Amino acid sequence: MNTQPGAGHFDAIRTRRFKYSEYASGEREMYDLGRDPYELQSVHNDPRYTALRASLAARLHHLVTCAGSSCRAAPTARLAVRCVRHSLYGRVFGSGIQAAVFYVNGRPVRADRRAPFAIALARRRLPARGVLRARVAFTFDRLETLDRGFKRCR
Repeated sequence: MNTQPGAGHFDAIRTRRFKYSEYASGEREMYDLGRDPYELQSVHNDPRYTALRASLAARLHHLVTCAGSSCRAAPTARLAVRCVRHSLYGRVFGSGIQAAVFYVNGRPVRADRRAPFAIALARRRLPARGVLRARVAFTFDRLETLDRGFKRCR
């Protein structure tokens, strides 16, 4: 849709790459800001964006109707850490995960773009104590950071 909807109330949600708007008149717009940063051509009716459009609409409706602490989303991923044979293993569990970048004490160690999202670190490469961090990227531009403390495996 290339025309501007009439002035009035609207609700919108924006991610790093997409913007989705719903107007009081019933009109809808969605822009792929990576391809169209000036919002000249709405992709709302493009079938390639059906799943994304539904996800953004659901997130927008949740934000419009929530209040207080119910507006904060709980983490939907979990980071598990365990020692096996002198190595530290970390694994991220959850649905909709696209990638995980692992850090040890703030230093990037490994990026994993395919399930299972995991890392194995030999004892000799680990400090005596530290924090394993996973920066998790989900579908539709959502990010979560998960931290787990650890002691070097014996």
